[in-house]
Amino acid sequence: MAGLLVGVCLAVLFRNVWALAFSVVAAVIAQTAASYWIHPIGRGLRLDWSRLRELTAFSKWIVAYNVLGFWEQYMDSIVVGRFLGTAMLGLYQVAGR
Repeated sequence: MAGLLVGVCLAVLFRNVWALAFSVVAAVIAQTAASYWIHPIGRGLRLDWSRLRELTAFSKWIVAYNVLGFWEQYMDSIVVGRFLGTAMLGLYQVAGR
């Protein structure tokens, strides 16, 4: 409901694609807030710095792996699009499929 409300209001106000983007963000924020409010134990939302450091130490390698995987997957398309143009990039991608 939060995403719908924000999306419709911003679409009427701005009349561009950012209304859709902000509606998705509003829906995720509302869902996260509701998950803490409905939680049966009722611990609430709080930030534990020691657990955050532990999670960051673990996840930095996963993030690095995903970034390198993205570059490995799309670097050829970036180079072709940059140096040969969008028409050749389209042909290159269709030929690759």
